[in-house]
Order: sequence, then structure tokens, then C-alpha cells
Amino acid sequence: MQLPDYGLAQTQSDPVCHSAGCTQYNFNAKTKAKEDAPVQYPTNQKLEGDVINTWDNLATAEKIKGHEWVYKQEVMDKKDEDEVTQYDTDAKLDDDIVNTQGHLSTAEKKMGEWDIFKLKKSK
Repeated sequence: MQLPDYGLAQTQSDPVCHSAGCTQYNFNAKTKAKEDAPVQYPTNQKLEGDVINTWDNLATAEKIKGHEWVYKQEVMDKKDEDEVTQYDTDAKLDDDIVNTQGHLSTAEKKMGEWDIFKLKKSK
């Protein structure tokens, strides 16, 4: 395929560079050849306090209710499929919105209609 010559058409990708030039990929051979040991993560870390508290609260609630809570992902997935969120489209607007609409209407009567998408240049 032949691209038309527009003068500034870019046919290749430029590397990301800065004022010092393209230095981010200039690693020396010694650094390239060096193989780091795998990272060893500590396995006996303490749990965060909120996790411990949540588990304690769950255990307490299970004892109080005499019921062990068992989480089943497939039940939650099925529930999400069956339920459709119902929105109240006839809900009364909040007083702040009503007041703001009233202020806009008053200002438009005084100064003319306002269109957020139209920008008029003032001279």
C-alpha cells in the first residue's frame, strides 16, 4: 500500500525521548546479562487489624445466630443475573436542584437564554 506524501506524515513510531535524547533503552551489556534472584516475599505476615476484626465479628455473629455463614459465588452470580435495578424516574427533585433551576430561569429571563455548548466571543 502506498501512502500519499503529505509532508508531515509519520510512517514509523518514535521512541519516547526527552531533552537528553533517547536514553531509556541504553543499558550496558553487563546490566542486561545480570539475572536477579527471584523476590522472596515474607509468608508469615501479620494480618491487618480490620481483617482480624472482621473475622472476630463474623465469629461472634455466627455464635449469636447459631448459624455458620457460607459464601457461595454461584448464588451471587445467579442473583446478579436475575435482578435488574429499578430506578424511580418520577422521583421529586431535591430542593437544591429546584432552586438552581429557578435561578437559571430568572437569569435567562433577565440576560437571555444560556446555552452551555455555545460560546460567544465578547468584544
